[in-house]
Amino acid sequence: MTIKDRISEDLKNAMKSKDAVKLGILRMIKARIIEFETSGQAKELTEEIFLGMVKNLIKQKQESIDSFAEANRPENVAAETADLKVLETFVPAGIPEAKVRDVVAGVVAELKPQGPKDTGKVMGAAMGKLKTLGGSVDGSLVQRLVKEALGS
Repeated sequence: MTIKDRISEDLKNAMKSKDAVKLGILRMIKARIIEFETSGQAKELTEEIFLGMVKNLIKQKQESIDSFAEANRPENVAAETADLKVLETFVPAGIPEAKVRDVVAGVVAELKPQGPKDTGKVMGAAMGKLKTLGGSVDGSLVQRLVKEALGS
């Protein structure tokens, strides 16, 4: 089953079950897919491109939640949080922070960086190793752990 087929099937199910939150998110994802297909960027929607789209939407929702929380708008925070939970179902489980910390420590031991100026080198190597483990990892988490390890 292709990604588009899966989204279409989920859309039908959300309509049948009258799940307005899920329906709205699925329509948003479908619109992003159509936008991608008509942009001419690539020939085929791959799993990696799809995950990038969903992660982008997740990031936008998290920023909205932060903004609404700061503005003391709990009803909006609740709505965005519900949307976020639906979006997170499309992303594979993340790699636990303890495992990320171990990988970063291993890369630091391997590369022996000179200090904070080598942050980019360590980040690149760590992200590469984490990608081979499968799952997803937040780049900001890796960056924070690398900076901690390098003492910056």
